[in-house]
Amino acid sequence: VYVPLVITQTLEAIAGFGSSCVEDAVLVPLELVNFTGVKSFVVTLHYNPNIVMCDGYVELNPQLDLGDFQATVQQAIGEIKLNWQGQVPVTLANLAQMLRLKYDGLGEGISPINWEAAPGESHFYDENLQEISAAYTTGEIQVFSQPEIQMQSTESVCVGDALTIEPIITGGNGQKDYTWSGPNGFSSDDTLLNFDPVTSSQAGSYILSVEDAMKCKKSTAVELIVMESPTIAFSGYDTLFVEPGYLLDAGHDAQHYLWNTGATTEQISIDTTGLYSVEATSGQGCKSADAVYIL
Repeated sequence: VYVPLVITQTLEAIAGFGSSCVEDAVLVPLELVNFTGVKSFVVTLHYNPNIVMCDGYVELNPQLDLGDFQATVQQAIGEIKLNWQGQVPVTLANLAQMLRLKYDGLGEGISPINWEAAPGESHFYDENLQEISAAYTTGEIQVFSQPEIQMQSTESVCVGDALTIEPIITGGNGQKDYTWSGPNGFSSDDTLLNFDPVTSSQAGSYILSVEDAMKCKKSTAVELIVMESPTIAFSGYDTLFVEPGYLLDAGHDAQHYLWNTGATTEQISIDTTGLYSVEATSGQGCKSADAVYIL
């Protein structure tokens, strides 16, 4: 009696690997081996919902796209169910891509991508609705932490003063690179941002980007507000020749005045020769000082 030898091959469903940063996206391929004469399938995969969030899929294999394909995500339990019903049996080349699952990083850690192989969960069928033997390979996503930047969103400074902006960087992975960008084409790769002295043209928004060894990147901005100091009316004069009773005027830009005579008014009456100086302070605390000889 001749008994024909029937050779059956096990279909292999393989989840791939990926890495991402917190708040960034990652694509994980699902590949197939010995996908021969398949008419339909329903498969379930699980992941850690505390580490990643599934945002559906992309790049469905064109031959599978000809059939009826559905993907259902239950983020609360970390599950995605894939259901396909073909119009005709489909055979794919080995290591053909079924699709790529799209995930977003939620927290630092490793999330396995497990096929659910328990009874009633994952099945592949031929055109006669006979179940095809299948083996499943687990994948994995590693999510890395991002650098965190602590920095004031606004810094106010007076013209002519010095200012150093020193952000505090925590988290991230390994060595970090810093890139500042700002007004008028400003750029720097220093950790700190130094202004000495500050000028009006430096006002504006400065963006700090920090990238770590795993290419995880975080950016934040600080707005530099540059405040003008008061203008003193006799600025530019070293000496004035005036008559007794002359009113020496410091100007009207400041909120507070302090003369070397002890006066705190905008104007003082001159009755003797000598050196007169004044310090003027604006409402924002910016100061100007100047002096003049009266002869």
